[in-house]
Amino acid sequence: MHILLGEQLELLCSKATDEVFLVAPFVKGHVLQRLLACIEPMVSVRLITRWNPLEIQAGVSDLSVWPLIDSRKNSSLYLCSHLHAKYFRADKACFIGSANLTGRALGWSKRANLELLVELDSKSLGLADFEETVLANSALVDESIYQKTKDAVNALPDNLLFITDEGLKYEQAVQADSGDLPVLPAHWLPITRFPDVLFRAYSGDISNLSHTSKQMAEIDLAFLRITPGLTKPAFNLCVAAALLQSPVIAQIDQFLVSPRRFGAVTAFIKSLPCSDYPNFDASYSWQTLIRWLLYFLPDRYSQVHSSYSEVYVRITT
Repeated sequence: MHILLGEQLELLCSKATDEVFLVAPFVKGHVLQRLLACIEPMVSVRLITRWNPLEIQAGVSDLSVWPLIDSRKNSSLYLCSHLHAKYFRADKACFIGSANLTGRALGWSKRANLELLVELDSKSLGLADFEETVLANSALVDESIYQKTKDAVNALPDNLLFITDEGLKYEQAVQADSGDLPVLPAHWLPITRFPDVLFRAYSGDISNLSHTSKQMAEIDLAFLRITPGLTKPAFNLCVAAALLQSPVIAQIDQFLVSPRRFGAVTAFIKSLPCSDYPNFDASYSWQTLIRWLLYFLPDRYSQVHSSYSEVYVRITT
């Protein structure tokens, strides 16, 4: 007798006594709710997904997963902007394969996809490393990240064509040298010196941009993966949401809960994984990042000039 993939996942989750670890780019609220109902209340749940505003507007993923996780004890939600893996673990047993946490992927829809999940032991080679890597490249969701992403989704026009990230204009804009580290979320900080340049490059208004400015903007756009055709206000909201979903910026954001001088911030940045990237300059990176934060998230941060050094602080939670 054929067992639906969704039923296999329900059975997996129901057997957990310690932790359920769910990883999928697309997660629908009704599917997550069904899986959570199978998990004992004392079992911790960690969900890792991605929130691209256009994907959410298109209905392939739901923001409603946040209230479900937020209202459940021992549960947390993380965002990984470059996530493609599908991985589901309950204690020491896990499934890996092609299926997202959607009705069509798990066979809970009349138009079901043809998907695959393979059961493995969590001690199988590479799986522990994968969990460590995906967490390092993810940002923990809170209410402010949820609201910023919601704002970005609501700002999108209704007539946008849904394009997967593989088809975006800047996907192949930059080819990494063989000796470079991959530009994963844990390594990325913006390099475009003046953030207002970003929309000009995005919209094709490059006639007055230097070659260096254009090249840097293309690198940042390739990472951000903003859907084509947005107005400047919608574009800015999407960038703001993407910044808060960056694991590096999330750590800096938390560091700025208390007022910090320039030297303290650069010292902290040097302790983060981004400092492992070739030719990394913490001072240059912070000077660039704070311009982005004040430009795209002006209500969240403050910069105060003093006699000795600028002081930076997060002014909203």
